[in-house]
Order: sequence, then structure tokens, then C-alpha cells
Amino acid sequence: MASENTNRPNFPARAVVTAGMPYGNKDLHFGHIGGVFVPADFFARFLRDRIGAENVLFVSGTDCYGSPIMEGYRKKVEEEGYEGTITDYVRSNHDAQKAALDSYEISLDLFEGSGLEPARTHHHRLTAEVLERLHERGYLVKRQNSLELTYETSLGKLLGLAARDEGYLDLMGLRKSTALDFSEWDKGYFAELVDGEKTPYRYTVAFDQQRRPIKITDNSGHATLIRW
Repeated sequence: MASENTNRPNFPARAVVTAGMPYGNKDLHFGHIGGVFVPADFFARFLRDRIGAENVLFVSGTDCYGSPIMEGYRKKVEEEGYEGTITDYVRSNHDAQKAALDSYEISLDLFEGSGLEPARTHHHRLTAEVLERLHERGYLVKRQNSLELTYETSLGKLLGLAARDEGYLDLMGLRKSTALDFSEWDKGYFAELVDGEKTPYRYTVAFDQQRRPIKITDNSGHATLIRW
């Protein structure tokens, strides 16, 4: 009498299959498709065969936020004379990514942009709900704000920012670029550049031993730390 086979796999009733989201700063090359999307596509097709296509969602999309996008956009504007907004830049890369995946017949059920409609509105709403719930339950506590620098430069040059003291920049429409100009340190103020427009602020700037700015204090006494 043949022994009963007890090693057969157990499949879920429903499944969500994901593939890593590429940044919205470039088109896809074959390494992206072959290394990330093909294995996920294989698994999604296999599950559809096992548990039914109606029970499987294969999702991915373009990651529309991050310093690589800002840097790619900056280079395209400065070196190629690109005249579109950063949203236009990301959308064109998203469309190219989707076209590449379609040409390889990757069987995605959803491929959207995290900062592009219609996904943008849903992401903002859900993120706000999660953060508000965490705050209401005491898991989030506001502490002293800080500025996160994306790259270092020599003294007197611009310092690119990934975040501001009031929160992370919305890279998909609110601002094209933001930077701090510390070239007037000796005069006791720095200037903020937003979309090329300079706004001076009279703050007190503290430096470390390497003469890098580490703390900015405004006239009201509010201090903002800068992490290098």
C-alpha cells in the first residue's frame, strides 16, 4: 500500500504579489525587468493557475519620491535644458517604465506612480490616517526638528535638502527645488532658494570644528539641527 504523500503544498485562498518599485528618474533596463519583474511575474502566473486569477493581485509602480529623482531632474534641467516640471519628468519616466513592462508582457494588475494620480490621493489619505492614529495613541511624539542634507558641499556653496524643518518636501508639485545658501555666514544670515528665488533670513548659525553648519536658531529662539 502506497504511503500517503504529506508534502503537498498548501496554497492561500488569495494572494498579493509585489515587485520592487523603480525610482521615477529613469527608464527600465533589462536588469530591472529580468531581476525584479520576471521572477514576480512567474510567481503571479503560477498562483493564478493554482488558486484562480480572480484571487491574485500582482502590483507594482513607480516610486515618485527620493533624492535620486531630484538629482536626476536637476541634471536634466541644467545639462539638457529641460523645461518641464518635476511632475512632468517623473510622469514621462513612469510612462516609459510601463511601456517597457508591457512590451515584455509582464502581467501586472496594477502599475501606478506613488506621487501621480490616481494613486497619489489614496497614498496621502492612507498615510495621514496611519500617522494620525499613531499620534492619537501616543506612539508619535514631536521632537526638535532637523534638516536632512542629501549631499555635502564646500563652504559657500549650496546645500541640497531632502527635508525641511516643517516636514518632508512634497517633491511632486509643491516645489521644484529647495536649497540653503550659506555664502553670507559672516553677515549673520542665510538665504533660502525655492525655484531659484532667494529669500534671506536672519538666523544665528552655529558651526562644528570643520566649519559646517550644525544648528540654526531664529529670532524666537527656535533651534533647528542639521545632521551631516
